[in-house]
Amino acid sequence: MKQKHISATVKPVGAKWRVMYSTIFIVILAISMNLSLNYIPVLLLIDSFLDNGEDFNLNRNIFLSGNYVPIDDEMINVNLNIVSGQIPASLSGVFLRVGPNEIPSHGFKKGLHWFDGHGMIHSIRITNETAKYSNEYIPTSVYTIEKNLGSNFFFRLGEFGGILGLFKALVLAPFKLSSTGVTALTRSHANTALNVFHDRIFAHEEVGFPFEIQLNRDLTFSAVGFETFEDQLNFPITAHPKVMSDGKMYFDGYNPVPTVGSSRKYGSVSKNTETTSFSLFNYFHVNTPVPAWAHDMAVTAEHVLFIESSVHFSLSTAMEGKFFEFNETAPLRVGLLAKASSSADDIEWYTAEKPYAIVHTLNAWSRVSTSTPETERTLDMAEASEETNVVLFAPIATGFSGDLYNGISIFNMAEITLNKHTKTISVEYIDRKFNVEFPRLHPAFLGKVSQYGYTGIQGDKAGAMIGFVKFDLINKSLIDVIYYGDYCIGGEPIVIPKEGEIISDNVYVSTFIHNESSNESYWVLYDGDSMGKETVVTLGMPRRVPYGFHGEWVGEDVLQRHYSRGDR
Repeated sequence: MKQKHISATVKPVGAKWRVMYSTIFIVILAISMNLSLNYIPVLLLIDSFLDNGEDFNLNRNIFLSGNYVPIDDEMINVNLNIVSGQIPASLSGVFLRVGPNEIPSHGFKKGLHWFDGHGMIHSIRITNETAKYSNEYIPTSVYTIEKNLGSNFFFRLGEFGGILGLFKALVLAPFKLSSTGVTALTRSHANTALNVFHDRIFAHEEVGFPFEIQLNRDLTFSAVGFETFEDQLNFPITAHPKVMSDGKMYFDGYNPVPTVGSSRKYGSVSKNTETTSFSLFNYFHVNTPVPAWAHDMAVTAEHVLFIESSVHFSLSTAMEGKFFEFNETAPLRVGLLAKASSSADDIEWYTAEKPYAIVHTLNAWSRVSTSTPETERTLDMAEASEETNVVLFAPIATGFSGDLYNGISIFNMAEITLNKHTKTISVEYIDRKFNVEFPRLHPAFLGKVSQYGYTGIQGDKAGAMIGFVKFDLINKSLIDVIYYGDYCIGGEPIVIPKEGEIISDNVYVSTFIHNESSNESYWVLYDGDSMGKETVVTLGMPRRVPYGFHGEWVGEDVLQRHYSRGDR
């Protein structure tokens, strides 16, 4: 049977009563704070009268229907059955996918958005041609506090909308942080993306610090905690930092309501060769004229690319329950910075002729103007410092809806060229047929010339992919398409390098899929080289795996070194 909307019995509270009781409780709250009393119970009481999301959640919130509905338990080390195919003998490691998952037993009175919800990791451990499944909450500060309180306590993005939402965000939310010792940079649910850096696993949700987790040998997770790089980090990190072959991680972060210097900050981090600690380098503010949604960035072997999309944060649209608006008067800008630079003054800004939305990037590299598909190659540092252009590959859109509840925007794969002579941007579409997002590539080719890349094909709901495509980036063409089948919805196509020669399509492509007719979930593995329509292997899941965000493959060598860290 199909998964339906959640249901509950609710008793609405009138707006006038909410105002009256809230005024009384604010006075009690002020008295409690003045007497240094525990005022969390007062805040919970205020919530009970202000929370008004029940009607929308129970009847119209797509993110609390079907396979978006959060699950209510955790499983550890469950043996998986092979439905078809065979697990490759050479495949060994762990597949990780994170996504938001509210605690169902807490109820759904607060307005909820898909971006809300505690981070939950679904993992597949593969070794010796066998597979085991686990799912577990990421034990962040906000998860631990709310689990102990038995209530959704902290402010949710879904609560935005109208004067009441503004009151919750600006008045109540700071009280809730101070009452629990949580800060603006440790309020993260860690529910958006994962990355591995020097054998350490980090979970991100671009509102704060990265949260480190330790994967144990029994596939449980332990909380290491928020990483501040020796207390040097003082600004949010976006969900997609870039780990390069030079041993450094490059990142930027944004704050839509800047409180420290600017709305954006950039840095790079490397491991201290004499200790196990990290050191920050070239950490500085980037002054931008608009509060753009900077969810992702790009890197080449020589440069960092800052994406200033035409999708902006807007207080007026936030009052309507939307976080973003597509600014028709703000053309796309991309900032180019040499990795060795230590000042925002060194950023060169390139401007397109029209506005575009970019959410995720696929890859970027430097290209000489005389390059052809036959001569395309990764340039060395000396060559790249000469008069070359930079090409960026990403799905782009000419419009963007800030309302994910009612459909999705159309993104097409494009080559975006930054002309160093004119400081302008030109856009050439690689394909206009498929609406694509969640791009991935062989990790060894990040910032280098990569002939092939992969993206999900968007269906009619947010994050719901009906298949994936393979692109030839050098020849600017679509190679092939794989669909998941009738009623089947998948997620981000995670690229897993195969053993043997390092070639950009010598990979597997994997994801969770869900059959919306049978309400059953599977993990599927495809051959990214041949793009065969049949899976290499399909594993049956012991439970429904809700739709989520981003994932990561951790190969056996890295995984064993990661385990060794936890054994110390």
